[in-house]
Amino acid sequence: MLTLSSQFRIAARELARSPTFTGLAVLTLALGIGSVTTTVAMLDQVVLRPLPYPEADRLVSLRSVVQRQGTGEEWGLSQAGYGYFTEHASTLEAVGLIDNLWVDVEVTLAGPDGAVRVPADSITGTLLSVLGARPFLGRLFASDDDRAGAPLTVLLSHELWTTQFGADSSIVGRQIQVEGAPREVIGVLEPGFRYPLEAAGVWVPLRLDPGRPPANEHDLAGLARLAPGATVDDAQAELDRLTARFSEEFPGAYDAEFMEEWGFTTRVEPLHDVVIGSFDRVLWTLVAGVALVLLIALANAANLFLLRAEVRRDELAVRVAHGASRGRLARDAWIDALVVCGAAVVVAILLSSLALTLPGRIAAGAIPRFDEIEFGWRMAGLAAALGLIASAVVGPLPPLLARIDLTMLREGGQSHTASAGRQTVRRFLVGGQVAVALMLLVAAGLMIRSLDRLTGQDPGFERTQLLAFQVPLPAMRYGDTDASARFYRDLMQRLVALPEVSAAGGATALPFRRPDGCFATYSDESPVPPGEPPACVTVMAATPGYLEALGASMERGRPATWREVEAGTADVVVTRSTADRIWPGQEAVGRSIRGYGWGDAPRYRVAGVVADIRSDGLDAEPLRAVFLPIRPLAGMNLDWGPFWGAERELHVVLRTSAESPESLVPAIRAILNEMDPGVAPGVFETMSSLIARSESVARTSLLMLLLGLAGALALFLCAVGLYGVVSYFVQERTREIGLRIALGGRTHVVVGSVLRQVVGIAAVGVAVGLVGSVLGTRLLGALLFEIQPNDPLTLAAAVLVLLGVTGVAAWRPATRATRIDPAIALRE
Repeated sequence: MLTLSSQFRIAARELARSPTFTGLAVLTLALGIGSVTTTVAMLDQVVLRPLPYPEADRLVSLRSVVQRQGTGEEWGLSQAGYGYFTEHASTLEAVGLIDNLWVDVEVTLAGPDGAVRVPADSITGTLLSVLGARPFLGRLFASDDDRAGAPLTVLLSHELWTTQFGADSSIVGRQIQVEGAPREVIGVLEPGFRYPLEAAGVWVPLRLDPGRPPANEHDLAGLARLAPGATVDDAQAELDRLTARFSEEFPGAYDAEFMEEWGFTTRVEPLHDVVIGSFDRVLWTLVAGVALVLLIALANAANLFLLRAEVRRDELAVRVAHGASRGRLARDAWIDALVVCGAAVVVAILLSSLALTLPGRIAAGAIPRFDEIEFGWRMAGLAAALGLIASAVVGPLPPLLARIDLTMLREGGQSHTASAGRQTVRRFLVGGQVAVALMLLVAAGLMIRSLDRLTGQDPGFERTQLLAFQVPLPAMRYGDTDASARFYRDLMQRLVALPEVSAAGGATALPFRRPDGCFATYSDESPVPPGEPPACVTVMAATPGYLEALGASMERGRPATWREVEAGTADVVVTRSTADRIWPGQEAVGRSIRGYGWGDAPRYRVAGVVADIRSDGLDAEPLRAVFLPIRPLAGMNLDWGPFWGAERELHVVLRTSAESPESLVPAIRAILNEMDPGVAPGVFETMSSLIARSESVARTSLLMLLLGLAGALALFLCAVGLYGVVSYFVQERTREIGLRIALGGRTHVVVGSVLRQVVGIAAVGVAVGLVGSVLGTRLLGALLFEIQPNDPLTLAAAVLVLLGVTGVAAWRPATRATRIDPAIALRE
């Protein structure tokens, strides 16, 4: 009696004698198992796994919602709301704030090797306790650090401490220069700690002024930890009640008219859902797609094992003649399958480990928590489990279905054609592969067409030959509007003087990087009708030359000049959507415009109307925006709004004729260094790359890529399966084909008789696949852009591609049938 290890060694030697069969089976199963484990690893660690904080299920996001401005319009939290909720919300254990809700902030840090730009966050001291942060060195912020007038302090991330300061443990207590001001390093955060939506290197106290009058300003991100036993619904109900009292508690900022007109409320949402966004739908779609790939792989492997059993009928008959039962044959076949599947699992693990780096390199902007994804022991266990299941499916089946006829031994082992039952099984498996492959091809085709439609959208500016970068100014030297405006004016003049630069300008936000929220905007000549909310408009500061550099089209009027900016007489430019919203059917140029709460402040006038610009995404509505000058009107009190102070963090855009816009970077750095060595530019990027990394484009690109890979795998596996089946058809019919050729049969007739069998199988598979595609692709509806799930052009293209691959896969073995020597065939 052979031991189990001996049986495995024998099985391995037998499989090594059939390298073609073994290689195809291992590769087929490895591709199926690897695609599943890769996608499940992403699903598990991005969607299913809790956020990396203690009791992460108790963390919630707090945002203000203006229901009358559309379902998607959300604001941040105000300082007044933060203080009120902290004091009165019993369902919230702690509330924290982070500044600059809408934009990624960087600061200039003076390091050992010169000034560098690093991401930064301004936070309340409570935010770190909400997230359960712990110090690696030193301490966290205390209440005194968050008090106005206290010594300036800073926390460093572990990564920044390691890369910029060489992991020097004496850093705590030292002074470092942040934005030109000395700050004491009080601690280093534990390794891996980060804010959920961004990775900051520097953390500074937000320092809210508790004596400041309540204001209707919502540029703070609120984060809270639920009290023990409280649920999200409990917190939502309580904050609904508290928010409804704002008009009583803060009548100067939230009067009853505002609360009613804007439908103002506060939304409580699990932080996990905010971080993941809509990406869970993407991953669940991919899981469904790769599950289909695995089904194709199993069907293909089962077919290979069935064909191998047919080839080994003589051997099986001998073993049955010596007393072997079908159960024993099935067990031995399962051992063969275990060896094949074990090798497939090893290959699948290697492929998955490599594949997990691919999506991030191509569309990292679409994948939240991507840096947390890794191929660990859990996914290796999943691969092993899938391999075990596959072995149980493809191994014992062939001996149990095989027709073992002992008369074969008496007849000298003459080949017999497979029974109708076994032929039906093989055809069913191949037809199923065709159907599933078609479904995946249709899904991939829909995403390709959707991406084509999406990227073909007009963003409202010329996206090519544009270079963008941020130029932040240290507050210590550029604290007033005159100093900052002079610097940016001189910078633009020097940049335009470069031979390959035709236009240069800057703004407080770039397209496809969400600008500072939206603000209530009015016009004295066009009062808001009673019962309707005012226009909610994005407000940005922009220099002369910015719209020209973008290539945006001016429909009416003109933008301001530097002479007007310096004189304090510059007016504003509005987008077409803004003009249509505030002055429907009227001329906008020359009209007045003001913000909420201005009172008797000086009014800007509309100097021009620019064509609509898309900023939130190519799939979003055009931006309602007002472009303000970087210096306010003469006589305007800078306390009237958050966007009329000194602008010190403009994003500069250059229009260049250079073949590679990045080639201008050395010259730009030289100009900035000559103007002020303490000014460090941010990351340089082309507008094309910025659009490609925008959420809508990156998400669609990623889904297209992964579904395309799944479709390609399905097509390859389907072709392999068809090739194997047709090859066996030819082998089965060797005597028949040889006889027909000996009797003068024509070549094309022989080829046609073989191909007809394949066409019949493919036709049934295509019919089933079309039905499955029409039903299944409805799940993609929410992820498509201007394409219907049952798009006829995509369906037709997928069918043609599949039939073409089917024909190529079947042609070679079919034509090989015509080269059979009739004499040899007759002797057989």
